[in-house]
Amino acid sequence: MNAALPGLFAFLAGGLLAVLYLAALWATVRRLTVTRQPGLWVIASAAGRVTLLMCAFGYLLSVGGWTLLVPALVGFVVTRAVTLAWVRRAGTGARRGDGAHTA
Repeated sequence: MNAALPGLFAFLAGGLLAVLYLAALWATVRRLTVTRQPGLWVIASAAGRVTLLMCAFGYLLSVGGWTLLVPALVGFVVTRAVTLAWVRRAGTGARRGDGAHTA
């Protein structure tokens, strides 16, 4: 059990990174309609989000090697997939015009 704890914590850290990444993306998209320089917001947000991920995953790789990086990546991907499914089910996917719902 004790041997699995670092992997579990890495998985949860990856999930937390996904939540932070997607929250920052959502905040950027919402701000695009009111900002005077939307292109700058998109570039700055993307740079910040990628920097956050690279630093966090790089730290996990340097501290624990692949045994921490892989669970963190899996946690990130699983959280992203669950969040995407939840958002689409909630009906916000219809705003993109993907045919999920007609108004």
